[in-house]
Amino acid sequence: MHTNGDVAALEILLGTGELSGAQAALGRAALQRLKTPVCNLIRGSLKRSKSYHSELENMTYEQLLKLNTKAARQMRKLIEETKRLMEKNK
Repeated sequence: MHTNGDVAALEILLGTGELSGAQAALGRAALQRLKTPVCNLIRGSLKRSKSYHSELENMTYEQLLKLNTKAARQMRKLIEETKRLMEKNK
C-alpha cells in the first residue's frame, strides 16, 4: 500500500500491525511530519526566501502536498531542501 502523503491511508497502514518495528517508526515519523503545520517545517531564515508564501504557512504538510499551485510547489521545495539550504547558509 502506497500512502502518497495521505494521513488516513498511513494511519490504516500503521494500524495493521504488518510493519516491522523500524518500518512502523518511519511511518509514525512520516505521519507526524504530514500533520505538522508548514511554518514549523521551514527554518526561520528560510522564511525570508522569495519561495516562502506566508498565506500557506498554517496549512499542514499533507494539505500542502494536495495543492497544485506554483506557491505550493515552492513551499514544498523549501521544506524538502531545508537541511541543505541551512547548511549552505552557515
